Amino acid sequence: MKFYRLCCGLCFVTFAFTSCNGTSLDLVNQGNANASSSPTNSTDPNNKDTKSDETLYYLDLNKPNIEQSIEREERDVEGSKFVQVEVSEVNNPQKYPVKFEVSYQPRDEKKIFLGSFSLFPPNNPGKFIVPTHGKVKGEGKIILSLVASEQAKATDTLRVGVKRIRFRRE
Repeated sequence: MKFYRLCCGLCFVTFAFTSCNGTSLDLVNQGNANASSSPTNSTDPNNKDTKSDETLYYLDLNKPNIEQSIEREERDVEGSKFVQVEVSEVNNPQKYPVKFEVSYQPRDEKKIFLGSFSLFPPNNPGKFIVPTHGKVKGEGKIILSLVASEQAKATDTLRVGVKRIRFRRE
């Protein structure tokens, strides 16, 4: 009899916790939605005060490129094998194919294409790496370009938020 009561009590607590859990989390997230310590709407990757991993830079059909300067003091650039792009937000209700191109432009020289990647499914964020092929050296800038599908019209919604681009040695 005690075992039966224990099982019923455990089932009741589990049921109550799971049915209320989603609501509790939503209330917590709603309460903290405006409490972010770093901005998430900056569109200037060159702003030195917003180099946080939490800052998002937005690309859309009207602004398909962002540029990130490579400063002289960035030690990760020399010898890095990959450029890492973290797409953390995707607003693509029509689910158009989304492709990105990554390029490096040394100071006062031509742009060098490094590679590309696509979102799959087209509304799925994630981390992507593109090889540098040993071409990224010293000062310059990394250019991330959104290549929209031919199906997309200028009035369609296609907005992607990316975090600061990083360099990886492995």
